[in-house]
Amino acid sequence: MSEWSPYTDAYAVLGVPASASQDELRRAYRLLLRTTHPDMGGETARFQLLLLAWERLGEPERRTRYDRAGPASRAPRHAASPPPPRAHGYGRPGGFAREQYLAGVRRRLGVPALPPNPYSREIARAMPAEIQDWLLRARAEERTALVLGSLDQGFTFWNDAAVVGTGDKIDHVVLGPAGLFAVQTTTWKPPVLVRHGDLVIDDGITRVERPVREFRRRAEAFTAGVGIRFTAIVIVLADDPSIAQEVETVRDRATPVLLVPRSRLAFVLGTGLPGLAPSTDDALHEAQLMLRQRIVFAQRR
Repeated sequence: MSEWSPYTDAYAVLGVPASASQDELRRAYRLLLRTTHPDMGGETARFQLLLLAWERLGEPERRTRYDRAGPASRAPRHAASPPPPRAHGYGRPGGFAREQYLAGVRRRLGVPALPPNPYSREIARAMPAEIQDWLLRARAEERTALVLGSLDQGFTFWNDAAVVGTGDKIDHVVLGPAGLFAVQTTTWKPPVLVRHGDLVIDDGITRVERPVREFRRRAEAFTAGVGIRFTAIVIVLADDPSIAQEVETVRDRATPVLLVPRSRLAFVLGTGLPGLAPSTDDALHEAQLMLRQRIVFAQRR
């Protein structure tokens, strides 16, 4: 089983009975994260199924709605309906970062042409940290794009959207009923601490100075170019099975900034910000047309 279908049972994906408690669900999910995560050698398709199952069962309210609808996997085969249309994505997720990685490999090896498999473990490990980091970023952005692609047809997203005239980019621009979101994927390792309206990242390997200020500056430059303001900036963290991760508000003035584990991303984009009315179909259509005309994609110089 490699993708969600009308017959997929979220409980079966997590390996627990439908009578499992919320704590039992959470423990099963965290255990499977360790074995299915692509960084741990797991299969991307299996990991994506796990994220989709947790999206349906991880929140008690969503689990109640899922249970009321009844597990589709018990429905007779002749009653099957085609899977619902999914979000439409533009651009290549992680493409800019992969271009940077490949350029770094060529420079490091001192050859005009790349080796047959520049992504092999042996070559990647031989690269200095700043080149390896580009590959880590690309893979992280690709995993975020998998989550975005699982959203329903009410969403549109653009990967590697350029901030024109600056050389910067927004990893993922996401338009949906809850608004327009700037989604930045990170490869930071915990601890990631919220202090004084910004983040502190210092794991002994990576040190990032005032990233929220930088993301806000980048988002403001982007919106000045396309003429539509972001509803919020979402900073995506990789799921860490060893600690409990929750959605955190880093700043709530002007354009809010949220710190979100990847497994909660679909939920945050689907529900939006508290007290914010959903966009009308006409407003979404108008915004989509503007963005399709004005967004350009980042390219390595």
